[in-house]
Formats: sequence, C-alpha cells, structure tokens
Amino acid sequence: SYWNPLTGADGAYMRQLVSMFNKEYDGTYEVVETYKGSDLEYMEYEQYIARRMRIEGFKNVEVTPASGDFGADIIFEREGVKFCAQCKLYSKPVGIAAVQEVIGAKAHYKCAAAMVITNSTYTEAARQLAKDNAVILVDEFT
Repeated sequence: SYWNPLTGADGAYMRQLVSMFNKEYDGTYEVVETYKGSDLEYMEYEQYIARRMRIEGFKNVEVTPASGDFGADIIFEREGVKFCAQCKLYSKPVGIAAVQEVIGAKAHYKCAAAMVITNSTYTEAARQLAKDNAVILVDEFT
C-alpha cells in the first residue's frame, strides 16, 4: 500500500509508478525474486529493490554508496522523471528520520520526486511529514 500526495493527472501517474512496487509476479518476467523476512540484509534489500526497478523498466537505476549517500539509497528515472529512494529493511515501523533523509536527498540529487520503500510500515509522524513534503511512502514491499 502507499500514500500518494499528488492529485489529478500527476496523481494518476504517481499511482501507476508506485503500484509497480506492490504488484504480484504475473509470469511475464524470467527473473523473479521474493523477499522473505530475514533472508536479506539491508544492503541486499537495496540491491533487490534496484533489480526489481530494472525489471520493471526504470532507467539509470543507481545504488548509492553505503556511506555518504546524502539520504538516498537508489537514484532512478522513469519517463524522464528523476527519483530518489530511501530503502528501509525494518522489523518495526519506519520513523520520521527516513523521511527527513530522503527530503534532503531530493534536493541534493536534484530529483523531481522522493520515496521511502520498506518491508514494514510507517509511524504516524513519518506519514505526516511525508504528506507535508510530498514524499511517496511504499510499505510492505517484498
């Protein structure tokens, strides 16, 4: 599920992009992975998400360095729109810090949109800050 801050035509476009993260495998891809709870470490989770983005047709997908990433784990493009994403592999709800980090990354990398992707859920404070700053939240992404 996700929270989408946009409305109108842009909102429909963003819903289409975000739905990619939550759709089930439909047999159209040769490479299929699923994330199983403790099978991955956080850096592997970032690589897993990047591979899924490439399979889904996202362009220029780049996983940033483990340190000094300015708050983004993945930078990517879709139809000429530049995105940054913060990936959180958590066993508890993701808090406000992840949203703060990706807001900074959006400015640093000069992205048009920012998102946080997690296998978990979000705290109410994280949801509110995301809403206030038009950050897309993708949860329960496996």
